[in-house]
Order: sequence, then structure tokens, then C-alpha cells
Amino acid sequence: MSWVFKAVIVGLAYFFPKFRFGYGLFLIILMQLIAAFCLLAASTDHSLGQPWWIVRNEIIFAICSSLIGWVLGIALMKQAERHAAMIKKNQDENKSKQDS
Repeated sequence: MSWVFKAVIVGLAYFFPKFRFGYGLFLIILMQLIAAFCLLAASTDHSLGQPWWIVRNEIIFAICSSLIGWVLGIALMKQAERHAAMIKKNQDENKSKQDS
């Protein structure tokens, strides 16, 4: 089942650049929510007196998830823009060939 879901996501991202752009934005938002949850958990654990290494690991995980979300999301968005420009260029070339 999971490979079917992955295949559908990859297929939609290949054929529709706007889907890839939206998926990149969704990825950024999702990873920011995960980071916010981890920071909230770290704050709660710190106020409840948990060991320092637990709080430190939660903060590190929050920073890493935030960075990963931004890097992957922006990469997907830039890739979508390039793909859309390539499709538009091909359509313009085909239209000029049909006109002549």
C-alpha cells in the first residue's frame, strides 16, 4: 500500500509542477510544526525537572527538523519553478513549429 501512495505522489509531482510547489510548502509547514512541538516538549520537560540531556536532545531534534524542512521545501519549490519554465519553453517551441 505504501509503495502505491509513494508512486502516486511522485507521479503527481512529475506531471504537475504546481503540486510539487505545494508539496514543498506543505513540507516546510509540517516540519515547522514538528519543531514547535519538540520545543514545547523541551520547555515542559525542563520545567518539570527532567535531565538536561533529554531537553538538549529535544532542542537538537527541533533545530534539525526545522532545517531539513526548509532545505527540502525550498529545493522542491525551486525544482518546480524550473520544471514549469521548461514545460512552458517546450510548449512555446511546439507552438512556433506548428505556426510555421
